[in-house]
Amino acid sequence: MLQRKDHRFGVRGNLCAMCLFLLGASITILLPAQTRPTSHALLIGIDHYSPPSGTALPVAASGHATDSRFGPGATWHSLQGPLTDVAAMHLLLEQTYGFTDIRELTDEQATRQGILDAINQLIADTQKGDRVVIYYSGHGSQRLDTKSSKNQRDQTIVPVDAWKGVKDIRDKELAILFNKIVYDKQARLTAIYDSCNSGTMARGVTESVQRTLPYDDDDVAKEQGAVLESDLKRIPQQGDAIILAAAGPTQSAVEARYPDDGQVHGAFTRALVRVLRQNTQALSAEDVVSAVASMLHADPLDFQQPSVEGRVHESLFGDPVAAHQLHVHVTKVAQGKSTLDIGSAGGFDVGTEFTAVKTDADGNKPILVVTSVDGPTSSTATIKNGPAMVTAGEIFEASNIVYPQAARLVVYLPQPGPVPTAAEIANTKALFPSLTWVEDPTETPVDYLVVQDSKGWIAYGQDGHSVKPGKGSKGAAFLLLGPPPEVVDRIRRTEPFKRDAFKFTADLGEANYFLTIRPRQDGKPEYALFDRRVLAAHKQQDYVRSEENDPTEADLNGGKNPEVVCRNDMSFPVRTAWLYDSSANATEDSIAPVIARRILRLGKLRVWQQIPAMDSGVTDWPYHLAVVRGNASATDPLHPSEQYDVRLVTTADQLSGRAVSPKYIYLFGFDCAANPYQIYPTDETNGIAQGPPLSSDGAFPTTYTLMSESVTPPFGADTLFLLATKEKINNLSLLTYDGVIESKSRGSGLDELMVNLNDAGSRGASSVVTSWQVQQVVVPSRP
Repeated sequence: MLQRKDHRFGVRGNLCAMCLFLLGASITILLPAQTRPTSHALLIGIDHYSPPSGTALPVAASGHATDSRFGPGATWHSLQGPLTDVAAMHLLLEQTYGFTDIRELTDEQATRQGILDAINQLIADTQKGDRVVIYYSGHGSQRLDTKSSKNQRDQTIVPVDAWKGVKDIRDKELAILFNKIVYDKQARLTAIYDSCNSGTMARGVTESVQRTLPYDDDDVAKEQGAVLESDLKRIPQQGDAIILAAAGPTQSAVEARYPDDGQVHGAFTRALVRVLRQNTQALSAEDVVSAVASMLHADPLDFQQPSVEGRVHESLFGDPVAAHQLHVHVTKVAQGKSTLDIGSAGGFDVGTEFTAVKTDADGNKPILVVTSVDGPTSSTATIKNGPAMVTAGEIFEASNIVYPQAARLVVYLPQPGPVPTAAEIANTKALFPSLTWVEDPTETPVDYLVVQDSKGWIAYGQDGHSVKPGKGSKGAAFLLLGPPPEVVDRIRRTEPFKRDAFKFTADLGEANYFLTIRPRQDGKPEYALFDRRVLAAHKQQDYVRSEENDPTEADLNGGKNPEVVCRNDMSFPVRTAWLYDSSANATEDSIAPVIARRILRLGKLRVWQQIPAMDSGVTDWPYHLAVVRGNASATDPLHPSEQYDVRLVTTADQLSGRAVSPKYIYLFGFDCAANPYQIYPTDETNGIAQGPPLSSDGAFPTTYTLMSESVTPPFGADTLFLLATKEKINNLSLLTYDGVIESKSRGSGLDELMVNLNDAGSRGASSVVTSWQVQQVVVPSRP
């Protein structure tokens, strides 16, 4: 398995390219009102940025770059929405979340020193366990930093006195202050910034304004004692924090006048307040951002892409998130059809149903049924239960999942029966006196599988011929025992089996895997799945043995990692770990869901490996995935702890004359045992998945290192999948979601499965949506 060694990748010192929205993590128990921690809020809003009429800028324009804030012809435009945003946030925190200590800092009060003093006072007033909200609405910008930032730009918020030459407050300065709240005071921080600096895109809506000012070209490197990236030993989102972004790195956050009240609002803040007011239950940060994105899609503004980082599965203001199934969000409603923000990436097919999280005015919950899966992040649904109304931004949760045909695994099921005793097994083997017996066909190649069907015991040879009991053909054989009937019945009652995610068969020739048991010394059965390839001729060196790396299966195994048998050419295990429940009160209820989960993972990997890769250079993103090891001349599999880089690579010719569009980058993998894992971005860095970044000369690089990795157990073939898309996936749990194993099992650890990202529905993995790039690389390793 690949182990991530460095996951910072430019997170430090990025405020507005990812708009640095730091949101507080949640506690796990809702305390009674009289014992709940103190809630503090500091709300900052700045409308007026323009210098007084007739006032000249304090620095000569000739000394600055033409595109800088102080260059020739530079303008400082004021805003109209921040004070309205502050008022809306004040009411939300006070009325909906019960905040009592709410401080406001607006317009002329919000100088650089005023903001820093207010934050420091907030820090001084904060005690362990308090929840703290810092909200900013105003201009965002950048400042030249040739000393520590990768793109030589620090992200900033702009104080009201910036026109005088007073410096902006940089992301690194804010991170130092936020760390005092998160780490020193051990409080939960919520810092929301409705501002951005991402550039020059024109807005086509009347009275809409970008909340950005040109950058400050006064280099931070010249400033004595300035906070640099090297000064940040840790960042808030790696602690008790969540990070949101109001707009993508190449987009601007905007404000506009809305017809419902005639006032100017920040588009992001307006959507955020509406989502939080409309939903009575506590939502996770990723759900909030997805719903906000859906509302922004519905706005008559060019879309700005919000995102989320950090503890995305926790709520914004510390309340427990209710257990729930897969959530989807309505992005558009037209002609009786609703567009959802999840498609094949959610691992469901046509016919899947979603029930509204909130009740409508009549006390009912609308149900949507999927009529078409239009792409990885888009599907169409219609209302199933009557004339209920559905609006953009509304949240629905999965209530009846239909699995895609391409994900369904066929498993051979031997005749179920009681766990045999040693004497009974000996008697069965005595029926075939010419055969020699092996305990595990991955240890010694076999010529026959001996199974029981409705007519009795029979041996199947590699050539497909069957041998009846008696002195028949000679060779090595493996006794394939059926599971206890109560375990089989329990597997059949799991949700995936009921939804036809996989099926059992009595035909060995039809199966992808076969399920068997073997009795342990204590008489308990242990279960494993074997790839039918194990029956093919092979050499011992073709297989790789190492420890499994799955916490759920280790828990069943008394806390010890069981052994898995892998290959070096693909990530399907030859044999899964032998699973058994070591607890004193073991029942089919504990083992059956884990077996079902294992089968589902194999099915998902099967779909992923069928996904065709798009050729590099056929889109506006000419990069391909490359794995580069430290020893470039080595050709053998990677060795334990050997480090290598995962890079995006292209050539100067492929970049030349091409209008490259940065994509949101997601990197996932399956280890050799078919265990899925997310590599990039991690939860706390989700907001900066877009890349590759421009180099210091404003050009796209030919090589960009995403991360450095090293190899840990289980050894064998890891498969890495790169997905690059112009549409951001706000809810990263989609990429580890595969429906439910058991009803109401969300969060139990049994649903952490990879999804398929093939083309829509049951057509299988025959094509890839053109807005996505999908590539895969196999990385072999040996102990």
